[in-house]
Amino acid sequence: MTHTPRSWRPGPPVLVGVLGIALARSFSGSRNYLVWGGVVYLVLWLYGLLVPHDSMANFVPVNNADNWLHLVLGVGMIGLGILLGRRTDQRTARAD
Repeated sequence: MTHTPRSWRPGPPVLVGVLGIALARSFSGSRNYLVWGGVVYLVLWLYGLLVPHDSMANFVPVNNADNWLHLVLGVGMIGLGILLGRRTDQRTARAD
């Protein structure tokens, strides 16, 4: 089996999913997963914007579609982490 940079491409999303399931056990773990996972996706988005797609520096094989995906995932995850984190904190404050 020949290993090219694209042959390991399915690995990171699977690891992100497993990490999300593991961190879903607690509220703070879920919120941290969303916020920090979103930050990672935004870093990947910036990487995709700054590194030419055909250069040797593009060791993370990204293209324009990946850039859009990383932007949407990053903004969405951070937004959900902040929005849902605040909403739950307000509910628990009223219950006390």
